[in-house]
Amino acid sequence: MHATIHVNDDGSMLKNSHGQLVAPETSIFPLVSYNIGEQRWICLGTGFFVDGRGGFVTARHVFYDNGLDGKHVDTLYAVQSLPNGDRILRSITHFSVHRTADIAFGYLGYARNHLVWSYMTPLASAFCISKNALTVGDSIVNFGFPRTTDEDINNDRQVFTFKGRWESGKVVDFHPEGMGHFHKKEGVYQTTMRIDSGASGGPVMRENIVVGVNSVGIDVANDEEPISGVVPISYLHDIELKGPGGRKMYVGDLVKNGTIPSL
Repeated sequence: MHATIHVNDDGSMLKNSHGQLVAPETSIFPLVSYNIGEQRWICLGTGFFVDGRGGFVTARHVFYDNGLDGKHVDTLYAVQSLPNGDRILRSITHFSVHRTADIAFGYLGYARNHLVWSYMTPLASAFCISKNALTVGDSIVNFGFPRTTDEDINNDRQVFTFKGRWESGKVVDFHPEGMGHFHKKEGVYQTTMRIDSGASGGPVMRENIVVGVNSVGIDVANDEEPISGVVPISYLHDIELKGPGGRKMYVGDLVKNGTIPSL
């Protein structure tokens, strides 16, 4: 089965780690999986670059069926938008998750155009992450891809339209023991931002600096203020990686050496 992908740009711009104004879709991207049994592509959530070499962050539960204890999906890909407007499907490599918090880190690998995998690994437009915690009353925004449409054509082709969307709100509380199904031990910010399915894993920003990750949205009545949970970006530092020669290292080491920019 072939898949055709469209990504809608609403015209909004934001600053990357170099202070350049970029379209959100060049730094924030949909995450997808291919279900071999059903021979269908499935939209999972959102990821965003924090390392120009392809390092990205998302929510842990995007790839795991049952939060902290579930099995991850078999095939993982990202749909990257290039500055020239091209859309490429990229494999995901070196994927690591936090032991308890709803946050994960990985690198994008080879790119695929049509049915051919190439060695092209374009540089990414990455974001700075924050060194400072959020406080109650802070104004924040998030971006994700919750409005994906899927259409079958001739029963052997899927057409996806990823519709990115901004949401805004404020921090109203901090829950040290977490909130929602996916947070059992780690702190989570409660906010008034809307987080719908598909937006999970997207960046939460304060003045163009990433302060958290979209994690959970709680269903409320249409006329009620949204309730959502945001994982602090600080938990990214604790994710364990395999360094050169198999030695243990952490994402925090990449922040300390400047590979992942922070302010």
